[in-house]
Amino acid sequence: MNKGKFVLPGEHVGAEEEYMPSFGVYSDKGELYSSTIGHLETDQARHSAKVTSGPKMPRMQRESNIVVGIIAELNDNVAIIDLMPFETENFKFIPNTASAVLRVSNVRRAYVDSLRDEMGIGDMIRAKITEVNEHSVNLRTDEKDLGVIKAFCKQCRNPLDLDGKALKCGNCGHIEKRKLAEDYGSGRVI
Repeated sequence: MNKGKFVLPGEHVGAEEEYMPSFGVYSDKGELYSSTIGHLETDQARHSAKVTSGPKMPRMQRESNIVVGIIAELNDNVAIIDLMPFETENFKFIPNTASAVLRVSNVRRAYVDSLRDEMGIGDMIRAKITEVNEHSVNLRTDEKDLGVIKAFCKQCRNPLDLDGKALKCGNCGHIEKRKLAEDYGSGRVI
């Protein structure tokens, strides 16, 4: 397989005399053209031509996407989350806006008096997008795999370790609670 030049839709990539069209390539009057953006790959042994865009297609924020962010601002009712770009084996996420909103009513499926009891400034969270509009991106963490995935001590800013169901600071011994993702401390981001 020979990976060739980068091509755009409609770009001439060869003739039917040379290659049979495969994925991302179509035939018109004996000539082959790209139907997608990507790299032209030709296989001399099979006499085929295809255009592949690679496994990592960027995904922008939309409802039900899982995102990762850091809590930038926090009060009793609302947290402002700075969304982070990330990349997995199958895709990469690129936020359209820098920040998103998490409201106290979307943190747990039970009553929450204050977001300050569930999160802290600088904590890293995994959340799901519930709404995207021209003004904001709204999030929720009320599922077991969503919530804080890395937390920091509110007294000394040291990372917190899971100690039973609570979080304990290895530096100052302070014990705190958070709305944790079920895999807190595993190192898994998404």
